[in-house]
Amino acid sequence: MSQEASETPNQLRVAIIGGGLGGLLLYQGLSKNSRFSVTIYERDASLSARNQGYVLGINPDGYQALASAISQSDLDTLFKGSDTMTFLMVDHQLNVLMKIVGSPGYGRSVSVERWALRQMLAKGAPIEWGKKYDHYEELPDGGIRAYFEDGTSITADILVGADGSRSKVRAQRCPNLVVEDVHITSIAATVGTDVLDKAPTIRTLLDQGCIRVLGKEGKTLLILPYVAEPRPDAPSDVVTGKRVVWALSFPTPTSELSETLSDPAKTIEYAVQCCQSGFPSNPDIAQLISLTAPSDVIFTPRGLFSTVPPKGNPLETGPLSVILLGDAAHAMTTHRGMGANTAFQDASDLAAALQADGDIKEAIKQYNEKMMQRGIKAVKASKQSTDMIHAQGTFSGVRNWMLWGIGGIMKVSQKLTGK
Repeated sequence: MSQEASETPNQLRVAIIGGGLGGLLLYQGLSKNSRFSVTIYERDASLSARNQGYVLGINPDGYQALASAISQSDLDTLFKGSDTMTFLMVDHQLNVLMKIVGSPGYGRSVSVERWALRQMLAKGAPIEWGKKYDHYEELPDGGIRAYFEDGTSITADILVGADGSRSKVRAQRCPNLVVEDVHITSIAATVGTDVLDKAPTIRTLLDQGCIRVLGKEGKTLLILPYVAEPRPDAPSDVVTGKRVVWALSFPTPTSELSETLSDPAKTIEYAVQCCQSGFPSNPDIAQLISLTAPSDVIFTPRGLFSTVPPKGNPLETGPLSVILLGDAAHAMTTHRGMGANTAFQDASDLAAALQADGDIKEAIKQYNEKMMQRGIKAVKASKQSTDMIHAQGTFSGVRNWMLWGIGGIMKVSQKLTGK
């Protein structure tokens, strides 16, 4: 680890590629330690340059990781008014198959608006915006030089790739760790709560919690309420207040749709058609989608990707001064809500490893091992959930019967225990 690359002789300079949630939490975890000089390099032009998504479910592990670097007062402010998430699994006729208090597999979880969380994590962070990373070079003294597309470069002691599922850092650090298209397409948007007046069956279910509708042909729809917080630097047409998010996904190669459906209005029309065929028994679903304004589309058709589980740990070789975090190391599908929570645990563990007494190289090795084991476990669990909710034909019927049976057992157990 090159000391010459640091700003002062006794500091380690950490360059974080990517200003997403994981990279920001890592900064917060190191920011109070004078041993480190940390800078984040983000390709976006600003914090609000593009839509970052909508609502996150934070499970107990994710919350604990956040608490390792964020003050309790800030967390209390962030999660003020957040309720424990209740999750309803329903069939295409909107019959409840299973009711879960807490996100699937996590016990009691709470929700938070993604933008509000990112804004809090970015507080005080030294972010260089508009820096599109290109590649790195190992230096003779053990340091790392990172190059950007604008022709500039920086030198650091530690380079952290927190640049997402299409990570350029990962591509160079361990090219054998690959990400594959799972051939599931997703569309998401928001609507105002007034729309629910024209979709009464959905309103009734939303009064109980978030909804996962399991439809025909492998189509599935997530519907959840949230409160969109005001954004000081957001465009004037961004709607705030009580909203409803819907996210539709279905088994189709995204490449067939992404080019033809880049227009939000056409995307809504296509989503309505999907709902009419996937959820034919209840017109409220297609009605909800049809009342979506084009300006409220969060994203037009985009594909889902997942890391191919490697044999062994691909980080056992290569420079220890180049470290991966979050989706850069273990990209996963969204249907188990583990992506951000796993990235938070990575960030918390890496901050602890870098600050631990003793051999920093050994600490990084231990981090790499723990991070990859946890990450690949989450990748597999997430892919299983994706496959389950997009099941087709006979498998979808078997799935629904199993969920109904498990839901019945849970209901009886809750009555007996009073929980």
